[in-house]
Amino acid sequence: MFDQGLVTPVLWPNRGGWGGTFGLPFAWAVVVLAVHYRSAREARWALWIAAVHFLLFSGVYPDADVTQRLALAPALAVVAVAVHLLDRDGKYARQARWALIPVLALSSAQLLRSATLYLARAGLI
Repeated sequence: MFDQGLVTPVLWPNRGGWGGTFGLPFAWAVVVLAVHYRSAREARWALWIAAVHFLLFSGVYPDADVTQRLALAPALAVVAVAVHLLDRDGKYARQARWALIPVLALSSAQLLRSATLYLARAGLI
């Protein structure tokens, strides 16, 4: 979410670049689910399933690339459940929708930056 491709290559040479682009939507979704934790059973389930998944796989797979790929599925599930909860027009649905706009804009900028860096490193631009 905050690496911007600067720290990961130093710690793990030839690794990183794409994983951070999903950090902002995931952080947004965790906040949405935390707000709905008591009132929505699916919020509790999504948070606990993702947490257990992250803990189990981060301990088993120390390779950053493998762990990143294994984290995508529960992270995207958390985002999907958060979007589903906003469809109900709950107490904070309007504010969460407005907060999603800069999240998506920043994530799009990160994706564009990652794609540009990838193409530049490959010598295609």
